[in-house]
Amino acid sequence: MLIKKTLDNLKQQLKKNNNRLELIFSKGKVITVGCSFNPPADPEALKQVQENNDWDIPKDYEAFLLQHNGAQLLQAYLGDMNIGGGLILFSLDEVIQAHQNLSMDHMFYPIGMVSEEYLMVKNNKNTPNYLYIEYLDPAPLNMNLELFVDRYIVSSGDIFWEWPRLDAINYYKFYSTFK
Repeated sequence: MLIKKTLDNLKQQLKKNNNRLELIFSKGKVITVGCSFNPPADPEALKQVQENNDWDIPKDYEAFLLQHNGAQLLQAYLGDMNIGGGLILFSLDEVIQAHQNLSMDHMFYPIGMVSEEYLMVKNNKNTPNYLYIEYLDPAPLNMNLELFVDRYIVSSGDIFWEWPRLDAINYYKFYSTFK
């Protein structure tokens, strides 16, 4: 699966560079990032979560959980201090806890956070584009997890899903507020 290949290659690059990478971010800014990966999920626990919650866990998300039961990708560092950010993919326990804390219905379940918004799976076995962002008013991302992770890494952790809305006029308006 693409997600395994993407994460394995990311880990190889991290290993070559003392577990850190320097990335070129928006507006030419260079940031140092690191990643951490949880051990694999227990296949039996994964099956229990699916059955107990009546969730359809997509194949690529299942492959991720069986490789890493959660991960923190491209988190920013200031010297040796992790200052956060990046993409946080929840462990199974964190998925269940977040679902309960957010008092969500059966239609969606949260699998992580990015840019202070929840990444959500739409609980529907028939859609390959199951990934949504934000839990109050879920917006479709028109992709699955492995495409999202691949594009997130290739874009150096930028908000690539909003790029179509950031034309030449909106880009400068948006980024002028961060000067």
